[in-house]
Amino acid sequence: RHRNRQTRGLPHIMRIAEEGLRVLGSFGRLRQNSMTEGPDATRKNANVGFTEEFMRCWRLLPDKVLFGFLMLSWTLTFIFLGNSTFGYIDSPSLLQWMYGCYTVPESDDSHGLLIPFIVFFVLWSKRDELLALPRRPWMPSIGFLAIAILIHVLGFAAQQPRLSIVALFLGSFALVGVIWGRDWLGATFLPFSIFAFCVPIGSLELIKNVTMPLRLLATAISAWAAHGVLGFEVTRRGTQILDAAGVARYDVAAACSGIRSLISLFVLMTVFGMLNYRSLWRRFGLMLISVPLALFCNVLRLISVIIAGEVFGANASKMTHEYSGFFTYAIAITCMVLLSRWWSEMPLPQTPAISQS
Repeated sequence: RHRNRQTRGLPHIMRIAEEGLRVLGSFGRLRQNSMTEGPDATRKNANVGFTEEFMRCWRLLPDKVLFGFLMLSWTLTFIFLGNSTFGYIDSPSLLQWMYGCYTVPESDDSHGLLIPFIVFFVLWSKRDELLALPRRPWMPSIGFLAIAILIHVLGFAAQQPRLSIVALFLGSFALVGVIWGRDWLGATFLPFSIFAFCVPIGSLELIKNVTMPLRLLATAISAWAAHGVLGFEVTRRGTQILDAAGVARYDVAAACSGIRSLISLFVLMTVFGMLNYRSLWRRFGLMLISVPLALFCNVLRLISVIIAGEVFGANASKMTHEYSGFFTYAIAITCMVLLSRWWSEMPLPQTPAISQS
């Protein structure tokens, strides 16, 4: 990275994530429809607008008023009695504390703002499957709700809002079982697990311990490729890349460690796996592949910065550093889609339609 640091704001990250989700969503819908319903159903669903489809699902969903009342009451608890760390954010709202973590400058957790929309998108893609499930209250879910209350009490008393975030989403998940039953709990477990990415971890010491090895590894690979493969007279010293005179030309700072792209790709590939694969090993395999893929894209970006700086000068290097993130994300998403095509599953057997008289 060039010494002139870049302020990477939240809109930049959100635009990247939105583009990724648009590709992910369109591909996932086509794959699901072709695997389960056939081309006729795909064309039929495409002709129905979102509003009409939403109203259809709303009419078919039972006990929605009761569920909405319980969810509202549960959420209000965390708005008025959610945050006890008043020295950091002067608000009793846990949601306000989360928003502050997501929007702080140079935050590694800004993806948290998109997670609720991603979860809604995944649940929406499973709407027909969910509506076809049997619905009856499952009282053992009250035990999950009691555990969520206990976790929040502990988190509030110990001033650990991250525990309260876990309690917030665990309690929401438990209410699904209380109202609609065990089958709904099983079908929504993976979508609700995506809420784990709402927990801010960027400021934890564990992440800082991961960031430094990522910086060193990315710097070592980039310097080796620039010198050994491309022939540029550069050497490495820690996280700095020096020119032939020993002057530090590039510095792989903490913001360029690749942790943000790693988290973003991990979220995208987790959701992509849920939408496109039924087998758990394929889903987890896709999640694991996001780690080397994120490292590869980050190294590719660093090499492009070095090439621009060595060939065209410092201004070109700075411009490449500011805008190359879009291209590396596009490469990562392309690799994800190509991998899913090669790593495809057999389509589900189609059952003949039963005519109603």
